[in-house]
Amino acid sequence: EEGYKEERVYNGLIWSGIINPNSSVNNSNQFIQAESITKNFLPSYGKIQKLHAWDDSLVVFLENKVLRTPANKSALFNADGSTNLISTNRVIGDPIEYNGDFGISNDPQSFSAFGFRCYFVDRKNGKIFRLSKDGLTPISDVNMSDFFSDRLETTQTIFGSYDEGNNLYNLSFGTDNDTVCFSEAVNGWTTRKSFVPQYAISLNSSYYTFSNGDMWIHGASGVLRTNFYGIQSFSEVQLEINDDPSTVKKFKTLVYEGTKGWTADIK
Repeated sequence: EEGYKEERVYNGLIWSGIINPNSSVNNSNQFIQAESITKNFLPSYGKIQKLHAWDDSLVVFLENKVLRTPANKSALFNADGSTNLISTNRVIGDPIEYNGDFGISNDPQSFSAFGFRCYFVDRKNGKIFRLSKDGLTPISDVNMSDFFSDRLETTQTIFGSYDEGNNLYNLSFGTDNDTVCFSEAVNGWTTRKSFVPQYAISLNSSYYTFSNGDMWIHGASGVLRTNFYGIQSFSEVQLEINDDPSTVKKFKTLVYEGTKGWTADIK
């Protein structure tokens, strides 16, 4: 009687009826209000920016919060704050929040996932996060906190991708024409690159990027090195001056390869 009108819900989800191809059931056009088909999150969390399927859960990235919602299960909270999952017929169960008021801001294009790890940028807090089974970890704090806090204040375009061939999370800054790479093997930011892709994807351990509508493969054999999108660049290594030469130091991101062994003359 009141009529229909359009309503924009930025912090909620709605789902249709089930789809079962085995029994030829397709109720994707049914949204029955009498059933529980919606899930709304707190308005203070901001807008939903990204949804990611993770095992039997749905990870929801909002502007100011990251949470996980079990699929066909719900969370039963204990007195000490711990949770137990119980089976239910609800499509999306009660959300389980990750610690901290951190979200993906307005940069869902910074998201990238590989295996059980997810990477994304929280521009509002000036941090880069890794989400894994042990929760949120600010990987930007690994000797790069000042760099990212300053860069994220000015950079307008951010794009994240994962290079499966080199096991690197590549974070590209379009305005600054720069890409920095994070490696799980050394738990640090190992290198910077001079290419900024429009889009990137890994397939069968090969890393592909797109520039001006053309697709490029990285790391191919028999091609020019440091040549990105037809533009030749030059590689360089910046060495830190040893302020305390009497202290023995180990550089995890520097490897020597040559005909002679590592001696006092080769450092």
